[in-house]
Formats: sequence, C-alpha cells, structure tokens
Amino acid sequence: MRNIVLPAAVAVLLVVVYGVVYLSGGSKFAYTHLAYFPIILGAFLYGPRGGVCVALLCAVMLGPLMPFDVATGTRQPLHSWLIRGVFFLFVGGVAGKLFQAARHQSARQSLASLRCGLTGLPTRMRFEREAFPHLADGTVVRAMVFNDIFRLTGVFGDATAASVEVAAVERMREKAGGLPVFRIKTGGYLLLGAPNPCTDLAPSMSAAVKACGTSFYLRPSFGTAVVQAGDTANDVIRRAFSAAELAAEEGVAHLEFSEERENERRHRFSLLGELRQAIDNGELHLLFQPKIRLSDRRIGGCEALLRWTHPRRGNIPPSEFIPLAEYSPIMADLTLHVVDLAVAQVLEWRKSGIDLDVSVNVSVRNLMDPGFAARLVTRIAPLQPRPLAIEITESAAADPSCDVFASMQEIAAAGIELHVDDYGTGMSSLAYLKKIPATQIKIDQSFIRNMSQDMRDRAMVKSTILLCRELGLAAVAEGVEDDAAAEILHSFGCHYAQGFHFAKPLAAREIRALLADGGIPQAGLPGAGRTGV
Repeated sequence: MRNIVLPAAVAVLLVVVYGVVYLSGGSKFAYTHLAYFPIILGAFLYGPRGGVCVALLCAVMLGPLMPFDVATGTRQPLHSWLIRGVFFLFVGGVAGKLFQAARHQSARQSLASLRCGLTGLPTRMRFEREAFPHLADGTVVRAMVFNDIFRLTGVFGDATAASVEVAAVERMREKAGGLPVFRIKTGGYLLLGAPNPCTDLAPSMSAAVKACGTSFYLRPSFGTAVVQAGDTANDVIRRAFSAAELAAEEGVAHLEFSEERENERRHRFSLLGELRQAIDNGELHLLFQPKIRLSDRRIGGCEALLRWTHPRRGNIPPSEFIPLAEYSPIMADLTLHVVDLAVAQVLEWRKSGIDLDVSVNVSVRNLMDPGFAARLVTRIAPLQPRPLAIEITESAAADPSCDVFASMQEIAAAGIELHVDDYGTGMSSLAYLKKIPATQIKIDQSFIRNMSQDMRDRAMVKSTILLCRELGLAAVAEGVEDDAAAEILHSFGCHYAQGFHFAKPLAAREIRALLADGGIPQAGLPGAGRTGV
C-alpha cells in the first residue's frame, strides 16, 4: 500500500503544480517556484535519486510543455527553462543527500540506543522493544544495583568509575551463564531468568573488582519482580528496582517485591514531603523528658523531644519521620526549628521564674555541614549566659572528619555544652573522650535495662560512671524503669537518671506543674517512646 500511495502523492502534487502555473497564465509568473514542493517531497521519500527524478519531471513539465504566456501561446526561451531545470536538479540532489544523511544518523543513534557503548550490554529500550513483548506472565525478572558506583564517581572520577563498572559487568556476564542481561541505568541491570541471587551471584559480585590498578569492593543489592497480566515494561522495571533499592536501604542482599513494602515506602516519602509543611504550619511541638538528679530525686534538667501531630493522620511517631529527614536536605531546617521551639519555651519558663537546663538532639548530618554550627549558635544566643545544651550521638562524637570536629569546637567555644548520647553503642575508642569538648555522657539504655540482673552490664555501667567522674564529666543513665536500677546507679555515683520510672516525656505545662510540686516526680507510666532530633 505504501509503495502505491507515496508515488501517487508525488504525482498528484506535480499535476497540481502544473495546473496552478498553467491557470495563472504560464511560466512568466513566479508560480513556477511551487515546483520545489514536489521536488523536496521526492527527495524526502526516495533520497537523491528521487529528488533528481522529480526535479527532471518538473523541468520538462514547466519547460517545453508549459507556454511562457498561455494567453498568447508564446513558448519559453530555451535558455530560460534550461537554467530553471538546472536549479531544480541541484535542489533535488542536495535535498536528497541531506535527507539521506539525516536518516543514516538517526539509524546510528537508534542502534546506539539499543546497545550500551560502555558495557556492550543491550539497553532499556531494547528490553522494552524486543524482550518484554515475549515475556510470559509469571516470568521472574531480577534487578541488580551497584550502589557504590555513584560514590566512586565522586571520589575517583568518571573514568575510574566506568572502568570499575565494565569490570563488574564482565564478571556478571560470566556468572550469569549466558542469561539475558540489560543495562537499565548506570550501575543498574536487569537479568531475565536469573538464578537465586543470594547463592549464585551475590558472593561473586561482592568480591574485589580490579580496575585502574586498584581493587574495589562493590555491594550489589538484588530485587525480584514477577511479570503480571497487564504489565508494561516500565511496571516490571519499577518493581524490580524498587525491591533492589529497598534491599540496599535495609542492608540485605536480596528482596522480592512486595506491594505492602512499596506502599509503606511511598507513605514514608509522602511524610517527608509533608514535613516541610508541618514546620511552616506549626504541626510540630516538643515534649520534655526530665533528667532526675539522683542525689535528691529532683528534676535537674530535661531533654527536648520532637512530636508531630498531623491534621489527618494524627500523632506520627518520630521513628517514622526522623530517619527519613536525617538523609534529606530538610534535616538542618528541622533541627533549627526544634532549637527555636526549645529556646522559646526556655524563655517563657524563665519569665515565670523557672530556670531549667534543656538539651536538644543534633544529628551528625548537621555537624557535617560547615555552616550549621554558626546558625545554631545564633539561634541559641538569646539564652546566654546559660544556653541550651546539645546532645550528639556517640557515632557523631567519634566521627573522624574535620567538619564534624570543627563544628563541635565552634559550638563549645560559644559556651554551649556538648552531651554525648547513646554512649556505649558505637565502635569508637576511649581516645575520643579526651579529644571532644563534652561535659556530659549519657549511658545507653541497652546497658541500664538489665543491669540489676546482668553482672556484665552492671560492671560496664559502673566503670563508665567511674571514668566520667575521673574526667570531670557528668554521667547520665537513660532507660531507668525501676527503683532497683536507680538505687544501683546512685550507689555507683551516677549524677542523673532518665526513664519512665521517674517520668514519661511531658508537655511544658506538666513540667511547670511538676516543678511547682517540688520537682520530685512519681514513678512515670509508660507512654510515648523516646526519640528526638
């Protein structure tokens, strides 16, 4: 059908041009330029030969077959239509060459889009065009992602990262045993009919890859999806890579796609999007966990803990949104917002004659930002000379990076106390206690909870408290849930304790009422868990 329609279209256009020129009075008028339309169409459809052939037809039809003046019947001079014909042939040939070159370039690009120039693997487009239409329902498709490729690019540059990826792909093709492998994106591959990745691929792909004279260790994660009725190629790719990315987040080698997990993941990311609105709309508020002075069982300070009351979802636990925020750009703004809330509350208490030390949690991600410390000091300035204290995790305190240590030094130089939180859970040595400018150590609740029954926990807690006293640091025990633990801690010389035995996290008005009653809390009832910013 195409072989008939296209030539017919050119022929009809030629007839139309001839008719328009003839009816307009002949070739003495400029309507002869209409001939370029069929000439270019012929060049587009059939290349240089088509353009030249149509140009020749136009030269004859508008030359000896077309009067110079239809009304008088005057013929065209020979030189006139010959010169016009030469122009027609030139335009037809050049246009045909240009269209032919454009087609060849398009073909080369199309071929390149079907095979990766770096690894030689077929691409996503080829999977969508050639492989997916032949996949039956129930076919197992596995995604493999090298999460370290982008980190290598940032550290060693594009050339080294590319060499590492090529070496890793060669090993993968060898271990895949000839099964189809597609490169979907940088560091991301799709395997059809692949064996169990945990037993057949993960061990070999986790071994060192040699490139540019150096050994690199990549950590592949695998995700499995099953082709279902009504799926598009994009649906299958999305599910497989979603499972692989979730496996990387959870620190496991392989996960099968789960709609429940996917919905939970979407829920978490939607929370992250709404967290910015929560800051602006005043949906976030603070509770205060009292720190009890063990010498007299009175409140000696408190820790500010963030809570979120969502207008539709109600109270959202910090464990749902804090980890997400910590790895996003919003973390600095969120921490500073908590500091602002805490500063405002402390100022309000001071106006009422309540002078209470308050600490706020700061993430290691905040301390890695060279400009964060200066902004923090500015926000806390209204509370001088007794500002808020800053709690940092042991992993942050032990971080060897210059940015983290410089931030801690800048904060301490402004007269702001640094407290080390979750002490005992990290892998650091005692040397960092000598290096960092901390004034208080909070022993992690995992050592306190079973201390009265576990002699090893008790020994570690006692030695830590003794170390704090020798270094001139205040010792705080968190997670105290019974009076026996409180008595043991007091006998060890621990300065402060924190936990549900004394009080659950309280609202500011409850702290005020508690202080009005003498600041001696009764045994607290279990309530919301302890998670802060």
